[in-house]
Amino acid sequence: MASSTTGTGHRLYVKGRHLSYQRGKRNTNPDTSLIKIEGVDDPKAATFYLGKKVAYVYRGKREIRGTKIRVLWGKVTRPHGMRQQSHTHRGSLEGVVG
Repeated sequence: MASSTTGTGHRLYVKGRHLSYQRGKRNTNPDTSLIKIEGVDDPKAATFYLGKKVAYVYRGKREIRGTKIRVLWGKVTRPHGMRQQSHTHRGSLEGVVG
């Protein structure tokens, strides 16, 4: 018999915001993004996310393989700055989920 859960479930993801690409004065590098992860306010919290996977989920116009939802995958590589942003490198891309 399956037990019923009365409490709240456990969320296995944390929301974040794409701030910009890594850049110099004039040039941008679209392979590396700066991400602000929700709830990360100190260096110790930022190091927890190093090596973790990041997913950018969006909705496309046309249906491909039965779904309009698409995902780009990346990995958190290092912390950035005093506001505890993170560098995310987009090595290999998984174009479509489905």
